[in-house]
Amino acid sequence: TPASFRGSPLARISEHVHRAMREAFATPGAEYALLLEDDLRAAGDFFDVFSAGVALLRRDATLWCASAWNDNAGPASRNYAWRRDALRRTAYFPGLGWMTSKKRWEALFSETWSAAPTTGWDHWLRANTGGRECVFPELPRVRHAATDGSTNV
Repeated sequence: TPASFRGSPLARISEHVHRAMREAFATPGAEYALLLEDDLRAAGDFFDVFSAGVALLRRDATLWCASAWNDNAGPASRNYAWRRDALRRTAYFPGLGWMTSKKRWEALFSETWSAAPTTGWDHWLRANTGGRECVFPELPRVRHAATDGSTNV
């Protein structure tokens, strides 16, 4: 990592995410960890997505995460008949409220985490999933509430 990125907002966020996941999995008995950014608001059935995600991660080694976000369900797609009960698969890391297992975290990320990814921790994750995929809902179960910040969308 170039020295110019160390200490940048992206590097600090990356360090925070890595530490949060490390500490979550250091908790005795923790098999899964869910990361929810502080400016996200969750739908009432938010945890249903992750209950299904746990079951899928347990039985499908080609998955590494479950996410509450769908990048493609915005205003431009309002005429599409999105289903509340449907999950989809993607090779792209959706982020924005996501969960992984301790097993996948240790195999894919814990030892190789980039201290200062030049384009953000989520971009780094997308490039290092070992070909595994994520499940996500057709209808997002989170939304951003903040209007500013270092990487707000």
